[in-house]
Amino acid sequence: MENETVGNLSRQTLCFGTFKLDLGAEQLSCGGRPIKLQPQPLKVLTYLVRNAGRLVTRMELRDWVWGQTVVEWDQGLNFCMREIRRALGDDARSPRFIETVPRRGFRFVAPVRLGEIDTERIAAASLIRPLFARSASKGVLGFVGTALVVLPVALGWFLSTSFGAASELPTLADAPATTSALALEHYQRGHQYFKRNIVYSDAVAAADMFQRAVDLDTTFAEASAMLGIARLSLSFDWGRAQEQDAGVLAVERATQLAPGAMLSALAQGYKYYYGQRDYETALIHYYAADSISPNDPRVLTPIGYVLRRQGRFSEALEYLERAFELDNGSYEIAIALATTLMRTRDYADAGRYLEHAAAVSPLTWRTYRMMALNYLLWDGNPERAYESIQRYCQIVQPQQTVLLYRLSSRLLASSYTDEIEEWDVRRDGLDSLRFYAHKAESMEQLGRAAMASALRDSANVIIEQRLARGFIDSVRDSVVLALAYASSGQVENAAEIMDGVRDHRPAYQDAYHGPELAVLKAEVLVRIGQLDEAVAMLTRALSGPSLISVNVLRSDPVWEPLHRHPGFESLIGI
Repeated sequence: MENETVGNLSRQTLCFGTFKLDLGAEQLSCGGRPIKLQPQPLKVLTYLVRNAGRLVTRMELRDWVWGQTVVEWDQGLNFCMREIRRALGDDARSPRFIETVPRRGFRFVAPVRLGEIDTERIAAASLIRPLFARSASKGVLGFVGTALVVLPVALGWFLSTSFGAASELPTLADAPATTSALALEHYQRGHQYFKRNIVYSDAVAAADMFQRAVDLDTTFAEASAMLGIARLSLSFDWGRAQEQDAGVLAVERATQLAPGAMLSALAQGYKYYYGQRDYETALIHYYAADSISPNDPRVLTPIGYVLRRQGRFSEALEYLERAFELDNGSYEIAIALATTLMRTRDYADAGRYLEHAAAVSPLTWRTYRMMALNYLLWDGNPERAYESIQRYCQIVQPQQTVLLYRLSSRLLASSYTDEIEEWDVRRDGLDSLRFYAHKAESMEQLGRAAMASALRDSANVIIEQRLARGFIDSVRDSVVLALAYASSGQVENAAEIMDGVRDHRPAYQDAYHGPELAVLKAEVLVRIGQLDEAVAMLTRALSGPSLISVNVLRSDPVWEPLHRHPGFESLIGI
């Protein structure tokens, strides 16, 4: 039902600050004492907490609380917010819990944790990840120093601000150069959002906080550096191309203010990595940052990112694992290791890091979708993926996991027929194009041809709008567009998009995402009957690290037209 947070939690307690929100009893309390809230303010608060970190619009709250009832909902919502702030002791001008976004809505900014299962989950995580170390001979995770990681340590990083984000907050060693206490406060909050950076709203909030810090102190070099990195991240990770120029300007400003600082060198690295996709030059700056601040996970992590894009996966894993040993409370680094290991087909090891990520940030449902994908890649058996989802059904709704990936939307459709049919794009954190395209895949597998066709029509309308606006900017956007075209039979348009990606970006040379584009193009080729070329593309994807496996090729129905092709039979061993 909600965007990036909680699914079926009717029997759970959500905790934030000193408050507890019992969803079953519909009761807010503080220090064991109940706090009285009328039904509508309590319903608004519950929705905001369950969508922590995401901007919730006023219209969304209207639909949730009042539905289609004709009432003065705008005034009613204002009343609800006043009552909520009174109950929490929150100040709209300096919010600890609920941030007002003028004319748009509200964002719950405090970290939220599950009250009933935190200790159990964290204790399990402390056993899963003491200090992960790879075996040079087998390339698998070994367990060393288990006794070094105990429950109080795990509780410490989990219950710290922003899901273990404290390790990347500015420390005394960073010595932020500002005399403005308010600028420093915004800078610190920006770090919290940037560290979490799990959802789009986090990325936007991080950039906003750093911008406020810079506005308050234009000589604040660290804030300018982080502002540049945050804006470049919005461009690179979230498709906001308009942020790139502003990001570059902020990086240059930071370099002028503090040319020898670690954050300036780090920001320069991101400028070339995110801004220009110039991996070699990016590494030069990252290595310079590493020489200034050795063993800093903020530096080691992007070095690992760049190395895997160059196809240097073993080196990338070494850097990421060093970063993880230094910051084992980082959700980002755990996920980076998991996604890297999934591509190197070390599925058991990837699963351990995913379990750790789930303990660090249990309300982030993208972790669970990756768990399901990892099982599908591992053995091609939908049952194991289904079981992995069911383990977390109190946290994540099945649709959030099933519909996120094209593969899982096909292979798991029969397990979640009712849930997928009822899923509504307005309640989903997915990009609307991906939602329609992937739900169409599920409906097709369920034999609902009319529904699949209607969903693809909706996807095509979005495609035309985005093409008219020149929306194709990132590789990810291009892949989603091509997927929707290919699904609706418009293979020429899909092939044209893929050719554009190849011609204008080093996408196929990108060892991290390039194989995914090869698999996509193989699917397009299968749909137009060019089976030899499709097999060649799949062979290429299987020859190195990628999110494709022999077991998936055997089980995914999209490849059925290849089952009697000699090259394909040889490829998958049948």
